[in-house]
Amino acid sequence: GSGVSGGRKKRPNSFHGSKKERLYIVDAEVGRNVTAFINHACGKAANLEARSILPQHHDSALSVIGFFASRNIQEREELTIDYKVKLPNCSCALCESRNDRRQSSAILGS
Repeated sequence: GSGVSGGRKKRPNSFHGSKKERLYIVDAEVGRNVTAFINHACGKAANLEARSILPQHHDSALSVIGFFASRNIQEREELTIDYKVKLPNCSCALCESRNDRRQSSAILGS
């Protein structure tokens, strides 16, 4: 499973999955760049996808991550990518919509 590592002090609203299980890792505690401004959205709600890009030297250990639009992105729309892990208390638009439907069903069912 995607365990949370216990060796690092965690900031509120952060998570650390097992690096062995991830195709791409961008760790803001080690280095920070523009990817810090890309947020999470579950599944097809995300508007970006990550792809590995091999540099000219073709060394896969030194590949870089490219972010590509998975659909048309509206001006001023938040940039999002699916982290491919189940986040506790996820507040992306898709999960919020699911939670709203569950709450409505619970109210109607009582």
